Amino acid sequence: AEMRAREDVASRELAEARAREKAASGEVAEVRAREESTGRLVAEARAREAAARTQAAEAVQRAEAASTDAAQARAREQVASKEAAQAKAREESLSQRLAAVRAGAPMAPIAAEPLSPATLSSVRVCKDLLDQIRSTI
Repeated sequence: AEMRAREDVASRELAEARAREKAASGEVAEVRAREESTGRLVAEARAREAAARTQAAEAVQRAEAASTDAAQARAREQVASKEAAQAKAREESLSQRLAAVRAGAPMAPIAAEPLSPATLSSVRVCKDLLDQIRSTI
């Protein structure tokens, strides 16, 4: 009977040990699952962070390109404005010469200098007017 009692005690202790082992095994599985979940969350956060950095870099590049484009447009506008002012001055000069020729003054030679397309157009108009004047005289 005593032997039987010892076997029962040993059997209970073995059952308890197995139950503790099973509980510990379940806890280990939960910890591993949490670790995996945390690992996935960290990986996802890193991926989102990398995407945000890429988008920010692209936005900076677009802003720099827009700034460069704007600066180039301002430079082109300044050149065009300068050319327009030169053409206007040249047109004014040619208009005054044409008025003097119409008034009977001898025609002064026109300086040979590079002309913009707008000035050339004005010169052609003035030349056509001179040709018309000469043909009617």
